Amino acid sequence: MDKKGFFIQFITDAYGMLIFAIGMLFWAAIFVFFKPQITFEIAEETPYISNDALLLTYLRTPIDDTKNLADLITETYFGTPPDQLTLKLNQILNSAYRRGEAKPVCWRLWYYDPPESEAEKVLAKEECTGEKRELLDATTTIPLQNKKPIRLRLIVPGYKG
Repeated sequence: MDKKGFFIQFITDAYGMLIFAIGMLFWAAIFVFFKPQITFEIAEETPYISNDALLLTYLRTPIDDTKNLADLITETYFGTPPDQLTLKLNQILNSAYRRGEAKPVCWRLWYYDPPESEAEKVLAKEECTGEKRELLDATTTIPLQNKKPIRLRLIVPGYKG
């Protein structure tokens, strides 16, 4: 066994261990001193899912192999009768909000014309005669190719009577 090699290897190992220990102390100090701020920032900026994000999820719901709910809304916006849209929205919203309730939900889907205005026009609806709980109130925009986007608002005010 070569004693010179053993001694040089021991010195490089000692330097490596020293650098590792200093690094660990550095990060431990960072986490000890800044832990309250980091915890507060994460807790403050992590909200529950918003209504607008929920609406986007509904718009991505597949209707058949080629279409989703956003495609169906676009077709209705351009003149197709709202019967298919009303049927599919009833299925989607009732499956989402009827947990334990025997009554189906009522809802209203508006679009803004023009998209920059506040003038709402009903695209499809399910009338409400019962209690109102304000289950969902969300807005979003569907971009269209070579046309103005459709700005939508979906409200689920409660359950049918």
